[in-house]
Amino acid sequence: MSPQDAGYVDVVEKIAEYQKNQGIARARQKAEQEATEALKEAKEMIAELQKMASYPSTTTGEITSKLQEIINKLEKVKTGTTAYVEAQNLLKFARESQQKLQVN
Repeated sequence: MSPQDAGYVDVVEKIAEYQKNQGIARARQKAEQEATEALKEAKEMIAELQKMASYPSTTTGEITSKLQEIINKLEKVKTGTTAYVEAQNLLKFARESQQKLQVN
């Protein structure tokens, strides 16, 4: 197809729109993958924290530190991803737990 052909401009515009949409889709897919991975890692860290908390030798400082790691991980989950709502619930719980430890 040459620039003189009828419809050439429309084709070029459609290709540009396709490329833009493809870039958006890739960005969303990447955000989704990163969010899912961050949530998975945070859940693993929560399981570690639960084990740590069961040991009498674990200090409040160690628990607070682990909670902060969990908070940092959960804060990486972006709005609009499928993991976001669950991450926000866990984040709220982790922050509240950390506050309770700091008060005591």
